[in-house]
Amino acid sequence: MDVRPDHHGHLHSAPGRVFPDLLHGIHEKHSEAACKLNPIANRSGRPSPTAASHVLEDLAGRIGGVLDGGATGVGLESTVVEAVGERSVRILRPGGVTPEQLRAAGYAVEFDAGAGIEAFGQPVSGSAVSETAASQPTAPRSPGMKYAHYAPRGEMTLVSGSAEAVRAYIQAKADAASALGLRTGILAYEETAASYRADAVLACGSLGKLESAARSLYAVLREFDELGAERIWAEACPSDGIGLALLNRLAKAAGGRQVDAG
Repeated sequence: MDVRPDHHGHLHSAPGRVFPDLLHGIHEKHSEAACKLNPIANRSGRPSPTAASHVLEDLAGRIGGVLDGGATGVGLESTVVEAVGERSVRILRPGGVTPEQLRAAGYAVEFDAGAGIEAFGQPVSGSAVSETAASQPTAPRSPGMKYAHYAPRGEMTLVSGSAEAVRAYIQAKADAASALGLRTGILAYEETAASYRADAVLACGSLGKLESAARSLYAVLREFDELGAERIWAEACPSDGIGLALLNRLAKAAGGRQVDAG
């Protein structure tokens, strides 16, 4: 690793957070669970980095170097919660720790109005939605709560609905954009990607194992940038488990352009 001579690394911890070495696989004594890191070293608004090359792409010239410990384990940022009682939390940003896991640990779970969990009417069953943030303050209460975030350079639209309706809608829109001379991209999954045609059809993991989709999301969004996609359509995913955080990131990346295809 090349590091500018005037830069030296320092490790810092914050209350409730543990950073064994900030890297997985460097010291065998560290458990796999303790070293599944989330992406954080990105410029605001851009897709988060899940590999050292992404960090360099965003921050070249702004940092002294990158210590490469391999790809992130989860792929999405951490879950951010606010304590609202002794055994009750409000999710400000869904992430790698799912609502189901929090409930299994004995916590009552509700969602902040700014958490973006009601995209396409898919709230998590059994959880309340808090209206305390109905009038959002100027400054977001948590990272990732801005309306547009994690976005590729091309204009992206998130599409939900039945599988048949989603495929028909996305293909019609991609064909129309291609006819206008625009470079098109479609974000699908391993189960559906083969049914599309566009300048770039990228599979974002599997619908049957959304953990793989979470790990792939930001790399796929960056690949659309590399391929020059000007219009992108993304299939929505189920909101169970880590799918809630994945759907949240897709909605943020689309910047509010969301369609229910029926």
